[in-house]
Amino acid sequence: MQPAYLYKYCSYTNPFHLELLFLNYIYFCSFEKLNDPFEGNFYTRLDLVPNEQLKEFLKQSLEHQGIKISDPKLEKYLDTQKEYFKNPEKIRENAYEVYKKFIGVFSVSTDPNNILMWSHYADNHKGFCIRFNRENAIPWFEEKNKQENF
Repeated sequence: MQPAYLYKYCSYTNPFHLELLFLNYIYFCSFEKLNDPFEGNFYTRLDLVPNEQLKEFLKQSLEHQGIKISDPKLEKYLDTQKEYFKNPEKIRENAYEVYKKFIGVFSVSTDPNNILMWSHYADNHKGFCIRFNRENAIPWFEEKNKQENF
């Protein structure tokens, strides 16, 4: 069962939190600005992904960056990268470099009463917590993303 609400722990000293509270502006921070050095790290074995799924993923990723590529060229590219796909550490490093440039994070919780979250993210219990109705929030986040071209 999905939670009904999502909570954003905030600080009155963070200008992005104040813009969210008063102006409905939303800020997606980069992975580099997160306090957990392991945030965003992942491990994968692309050599285990079926070729058709990998091809579709790469095609969509390139199109998202404005690059159109024909299926034969994509097939040729995949053939040249077979050894690379067997090296999960290299894939992770390269993907993380891309994520750091193009992916933003908006951290929320499903628990409004987490002492640790209040300590770390709400200015040591002096901040505030914004509640989002999950059903309404996700389309709102998606619309903000489209408007601002995050």
